[in-house]
Amino acid sequence: YPYDPAKARMLIKEAGAENYEFTLMASQGRYARDKEIAEFIGHQINSAGIKTKVQVMEWGGFLAKLLAKELFPLGMWGAATVPAADVYLGAMVLEGGAYAVYVNPEFKKVFGEAATTLDEEKSKELWNKTAEILYDDPPCIFLYQQVSIYGLNDKVGGWVPSPDDWIDLYPMFVK
Repeated sequence: YPYDPAKARMLIKEAGAENYEFTLMASQGRYARDKEIAEFIGHQINSAGIKTKVQVMEWGGFLAKLLAKELFPLGMWGAATVPAADVYLGAMVLEGGAYAVYVNPEFKKVFGEAATTLDEEKSKELWNKTAEILYDDPPCIFLYQQVSIYGLNDKVGGWVPSPDDWIDLYPMFVK
């Protein structure tokens, strides 16, 4: 979705929401530059015509609100990449998931089929369909993918970076 404040202001006016105000809740110290990113997002939303206050809190308080599903209408948080779509989408998006407040019967139906289909090609088609549904009816605003940077001493062996940011210490050893 391209950043287009003029179009956003037009859509806000069409919806009759010119005087809409809300608070963006974010954590501080959990993710790289999380406070600064939240403030920038608040500025962009303000530029689009929605009065936005940014509330930054320490991670423990933020996590309590996240698990109680009290970060809405807008909370900023991250999640590691999980290679299994059913695990990630089940927790983040699927109605009843640990963090989810999204309700979409079509998504729920396709998710259920995708998660239980054993045919690899059919499963892939269904997971792609869940992505299309989420694109057309977004449950959240997908902002960016934070890149993980690791440093490793030459005396350490057996470690391989994982696409899901999981650090498996079991195969590691000191040379």
